[in-house]
Amino acid sequence: MELTVLGCGGFMPYPGLAVPAFLLRRHGTSYLLDAGEGTQLRMVESGLSRTDIETIFISHMHGDHTLGLPGVLIRRGQEGCREPLHIVGPSRLENYVNAFQENLIFNLRYEIRFVPLSGSELHTFSQVWAGTVPLEHRIENFGFVLCARGRKRKFHPEKAKEIGIPCGPLWGQLQEGKEIVLKNGRVVKPREVSDPPPKGPKIAYITDTRPVFSYPEAFHNADLLIHEAMFLEKHRHHAEKKYHSTALEAARVANHLNADRLLLTHRSHRYNDPEILLKEARSEFSNTELAVDGMEIEV
Repeated sequence: MELTVLGCGGFMPYPGLAVPAFLLRRHGTSYLLDAGEGTQLRMVESGLSRTDIETIFISHMHGDHTLGLPGVLIRRGQEGCREPLHIVGPSRLENYVNAFQENLIFNLRYEIRFVPLSGSELHTFSQVWAGTVPLEHRIENFGFVLCARGRKRKFHPEKAKEIGIPCGPLWGQLQEGKEIVLKNGRVVKPREVSDPPPKGPKIAYITDTRPVFSYPEAFHNADLLIHEAMFLEKHRHHAEKKYHSTALEAARVANHLNADRLLLTHRSHRYNDPEILLKEARSEFSNTELAVDGMEIEV
């Protein structure tokens, strides 16, 4: 999977520090995480297609995460895409998208399939499965984890034959991870005749929240954790008041989740030298990087 940082700042855009947006690509399909102001322009500058976007994940309804959404949706249609688009996030998203279409008198020319969230959930898309979790912010907010799909279990025909499973569709169902029931009533579980599927690359995206230490299992062991680091620890009182995290707290979450790498994002423009955020996080979690607009990461 390839990740492009389109914006890694917070609150409002500044030169060289755009507001949140990340694009994840796998096998020609794209997934957009948040859509701050100017997202479509940053995609054009990075040479990224809007028509490849299958799903957009919006963490919450604050403007620095949503003001770029209308432009992305309109441009996707203008560039000729007619494939359905999933939009995953707070329930208010549907009213927001419908309102701008009505008031701008614009027809997107493709179907939008809204996926309103209410808690910790799992959803499956063509190239990834996605998990969600509520976060601790001033308004309803969700974190996401995306894991690559498509890797099949290793099937053992000799074991299937020993059990008496006839060659055919039942073998395929077991390889897909489904239980089957034989004519004699016996239930056969996939693990009896196949190995677990290889682990696909996994990315967790957590922003605009106080540090959380009660994540579902799906969020653990990510290859890359993207976590906000709005403030330094010496400004933690601001983080607590505004429901954000410090760089040190982001590092502690990375340790808690046993992440492989940590990418700091959503930083405040108050820090002229963002390396001080990186230094603070690395004191707790050494494999930390600082997100930079335009950065590309292979996961």
